[in-house]
Amino acid sequence: MFSNQALSETTDIYEDIDYLFEFIQGDITHCNRQSWASSEVIERGKKSLMVRSEYKIITDKEEYWFYIIDYSIDTINSYNAGLYMLEVMTWEDSDRLLYDVSWQERLTAGVSFYGHDRETTGE
Repeated sequence: MFSNQALSETTDIYEDIDYLFEFIQGDITHCNRQSWASSEVIERGKKSLMVRSEYKIITDKEEYWFYIIDYSIDTINSYNAGLYMLEVMTWEDSDRLLYDVSWQERLTAGVSFYGHDRETTGE
């Protein structure tokens, strides 16, 4: 699922994935894609396609925002192919983030939790 590039840039991917299942409260009842965009590079017949997408995940207890960056195709650098970033937060937190920080500034490999640090909060 995660690209080799993402795995090489993060040290706690398995702990972060475990925490993801603790962070999401309740049973998922709905998932809506809110938006998506893509960037494509073609060099000497090889191609890299980065897809950025946002999802609203609704459970019976809370609403969440997922931001995903995926290199669905990368024949320029096959090490990049796959999921690079999964950013997760409550829907309420997403309103503040969207006006404060661009996706380029938040770009980080693996799983991240805006507004929630599993190390310091004990969540």
